[in-house]
Amino acid sequence: MDRLKNCRMKTECIGDYVKLKGETYPCTVSMTMDLVGGKWKAVILYHLKDEAKRYNELRKEMPSVTEMTLSLL
Repeated sequence: MDRLKNCRMKTECIGDYVKLKGETYPCTVSMTMDLVGGKWKAVILYHLKDEAKRYNELRKEMPSVTEMTLSLL
């Protein structure tokens, strides 16, 4: 919570703090970025934004992601 005291936020983010699993976030956007953050999650979500895809379809669209990384998500 101390790290949030000096946090500068835009006015649209000012409001009630969001608590989840012992963490306190200044807004839902911060919470979402923490949950979705990571090297590949945003890329995978981008590929899934229009429709559901099978594992092999994702592998073909993202050849640089390892099988292990893709299977853990």
